[in-house]
Amino acid sequence: AAVFIRHPTAASARVQYRLASYGSNSTEWSHSTPRAAMNESSDHTHVFWLESLQPFALYEYSVQYYDPEDALLPVPPLTKTFTTFPAPGDAAAKSHFSFGVGSCVTVNFPYGRSLEGFGAMAEHNLDFFLFLGDLIYADRPWYHGEDVSKYRALYRNTMSDRHFQHLFSNTPNFNMYDD
Repeated sequence: AAVFIRHPTAASARVQYRLASYGSNSTEWSHSTPRAAMNESSDHTHVFWLESLQPFALYEYSVQYYDPEDALLPVPPLTKTFTTFPAPGDAAAKSHFSFGVGSCVTVNFPYGRSLEGFGAMAEHNLDFFLFLGDLIYADRPWYHGEDVSKYRALYRNTMSDRHFQHLFSNTPNFNMYDD
């Protein structure tokens, strides 16, 4: 599994994860990714890969952010969950999935000021979401040029939409970034 994060002021971050055990008040995390630097060259983003996961299991994870002096940032703790896919050929696993598919969006053009369709999909408790490209349009309604900062601003604009955030922070998703 991969966890994509962005934090505009953190110098580094790491992800802690474990098998979820409801009713447990444990503060112990069984796994942790190495800390990774986040800076302007990556638009303060990083993709963390969670390894050694069991098939068809519920996991929980939490992100820790650090400032340039390695102090833990006072970000409220947020624990999220995800379920891994079953092993191929697992007869005991569920045989049907609900998923959403989307592509070709940009905030303000031509859809209006927000991406309500993502919010509507989030209400269906999907098993996963497939995003098949064109998360931004760098050439519609006008050409933004080849400046990387302008591309990043377009992505931040889309990713800051509350409907986008609701779907993408609560539903496992597979994305094709083609812009």
